[in-house]
Amino acid sequence: MNDKPISAEFFTNTTVNISDYKFEQFKKIFVANTPKEIDSQCYCQGEIWQWPCRGRMISLNWQALNISSSLKEILKSYIFSRLQTKSAYTITCGDLTFVHYINKNSILHNITWTKNKVIQALKKIDHRQIYYSLKLFYKWCLDQNFDGFNSENYKIICNTKPIKAYPFKNIYLRQNYIQESQIKSITKKLEEPLNENISLKKLQLRVLLRLCIELAPRPSQTYALNKNDLLFFENGEKKFYALNLPMVKKKNQKNNGFRTRAITSKLAFEIELLIKKNQTSFSEANALFTNKNGYRISCDRIIKVINRSNTYGLSSGNFRHYLAQSIADQGGSIEVIADILGHNSTYSARAYVASTPKISSIKAHALGKNKTYNKLMKMLETGEITNKSSEKEEEYVKGVVGKQYIGEIGSCGSNTCSKNPIYSCYNCSKFHPFVDGEHDKVLIGLEQNVELFYNIGYSKNDVKNNRSIIQLQETIFAVKKVITFINKENENIL
Repeated sequence: MNDKPISAEFFTNTTVNISDYKFEQFKKIFVANTPKEIDSQCYCQGEIWQWPCRGRMISLNWQALNISSSLKEILKSYIFSRLQTKSAYTITCGDLTFVHYINKNSILHNITWTKNKVIQALKKIDHRQIYYSLKLFYKWCLDQNFDGFNSENYKIICNTKPIKAYPFKNIYLRQNYIQESQIKSITKKLEEPLNENISLKKLQLRVLLRLCIELAPRPSQTYALNKNDLLFFENGEKKFYALNLPMVKKKNQKNNGFRTRAITSKLAFEIELLIKKNQTSFSEANALFTNKNGYRISCDRIIKVINRSNTYGLSSGNFRHYLAQSIADQGGSIEVIADILGHNSTYSARAYVASTPKISSIKAHALGKNKTYNKLMKMLETGEITNKSSEKEEEYVKGVVGKQYIGEIGSCGSNTCSKNPIYSCYNCSKFHPFVDGEHDKVLIGLEQNVELFYNIGYSKNDVKNNRSIIQLQETIFAVKKVITFINKENENIL
């Protein structure tokens, strides 16, 4: 065995023999945006690795893993490379989980991952994150030219569909919103006179609760707040307050920066009082939220404190959903929602707008009374609605919408049609929709297509005149007319 360590920075195009490979740390790495008083260095030497993550130290004991030495050395190099480019939270929740998954599956203990072993491992994966971690790890090994890793196995991994998950389904399908009465009850409690002799613990609870209502920050943002993040501005006799809120979820940025958010004078007063109490008890403390010993409260602790700070057991996530939904209900744009919540894109913000119950109720009420709309909904552009049993099987319309195959939505007697199945059918008089056709699946697939084209058009600043989006919207309207017509006919039968 070659004892000379091979660094990830010095790989060539030649194949690296995995039996000769040995990882050795070649530089120090630090976790970005770690508070100054906390050691931000990642200790990646020896068999026990440690790195800070949101107020606690994460450990990885390589000796405790029941895997081959060759695989262990490669995994060390992979985790080391990830620590240099990704957040500590990503490593902890994603890569660390993946390492433990390998340790639990004996077929992956040795680095000789044959085709059959890869297929068996993919069948046992029960979590999307593990699938993506496996995909990233295998691609990384391919890039390093390790022997035993080939493009054929990588294609198998890429062609495997992970467990299906609908983006932001918890927002779309959420039935239980924070009630206005709950917010009013919490706000009323916060309006009680503040005694300056209040204990540090009770004051922290009060500030955290008001902070959740006004800004709804992530626990990781609250955890990173310092006493000098409170700002004030004077304009004549008026005084305005703001808070420098750290942006902790900006991808591939080692310095995520801050966003200055306006806060009320009540919250500012309570924060000032909290800072004074911290300075009295712990003169050198820089953190805004500290424990009884003057150390910064971890993210896990902040989450528990928020849950216990209100009688309804509302979490920081509940408050974030409430803030986003409130903005959407008031007609706020997706850009405003994304900016306030600190999102990387406007994708999730559109979920809040789409699931706005108040706007949906207003639209339904208005359209229900619109005679022109009702007339349009009755005027089908397709042929007559028919039953599947009365049509010939060879005339069934089948096709792919988005990435999903959908069959038997209707029948068509035209043998010379050159148009795209399903996409063109609902605007064609020769198409006869089935009463029990999968029209709902078609609608979902088309809406997902619009989402895709919208994202592309938005990135190119070409949404308004994007013909693809306009055509899809026309098809969606036609599909909705068919669904509405069938539902009304069924109601009449019942």
